[in-house]
This record gives sequence, structure tokens and C-alpha cells, in this order.
Amino acid sequence: MLDVNSAERATQGQALLGPLLGGLTGAPQVTTQTLEELKASKPSEETAEASFDVPLEQQQAVMREWMDRYYRALLDEPIPMLGDRTPRELARKRREADKLAAWLKFLENGAAKAVGGRAGDTYDLAWIWEELGIAELRR
Repeated sequence: MLDVNSAERATQGQALLGPLLGGLTGAPQVTTQTLEELKASKPSEETAEASFDVPLEQQQAVMREWMDRYYRALLDEPIPMLGDRTPRELARKRREADKLAAWLKFLENGAAKAVGGRAGDTYDLAWIWEELGIAELRR
């Protein structure tokens, strides 16, 4: 399920997800709502989870796999917050490890805010700290 707040984002989402899902799904079912309709029909978390045919454990495994791929690729991408250098590049410069730690903390804090601070609901970035050799800076 992809929820977005604009037709443009829906088109972008379909373009991104289509190749990833391959032949696993049929044509997307697209629905639109006005803001008023959305407010009136806001389902509870329990109702939203029950609407999936895929078991929750499988949903979580798919999301974890996607996040692993996303963050693994991100380590080799230039990051504006890191002066347009890649995290791996910055990790080789020990004197700049604080910048890298600040970026990772920024990611972790953003993820925690996105799930309302519920423990266990955020993606664990501990492996990135280890891979970049700065685990001692994680507080």
C-alpha cells in the first residue's frame, strides 16, 4: 500500500515500486480523497493493519529488506549534510568522524519521530555505525 498526498507523488511512487515488485502484483488500484473525506475516514491503526492480506511478519521482513538495501546504497551516495561526500569516504577520515556521527544521529532521531517514539518500531541503524567504524561514537 502506498499512501501519498498528491497525484505527482502517486505517479512517482508507482514508477519506483513497479520495477521492484515485478510481476508480484497486478495493476495498481488508485483512489483519491479530498482532505475532508480523509479526515472523516481516518482508520485506527488496528483497522489499517487488518486490511492487509499479507501477514504482519512478512510485511515487516519486506520492509526490513528494503531498508537494508536503501541504507547500504546510501553509504555510497554523496550526502549534502556531509559536504557532498559519501559516508564511506568520510569514515576514512577519522578527524571528520563527528560529522558522520551527527548525520547518523540525525537519521535515527528522524526515524524515531516518524513512528512517534514507539520502541521497537524504528529501523536499527547499529550495523551502519559498525560498518563505518564509528560505533564508539554512538551514545
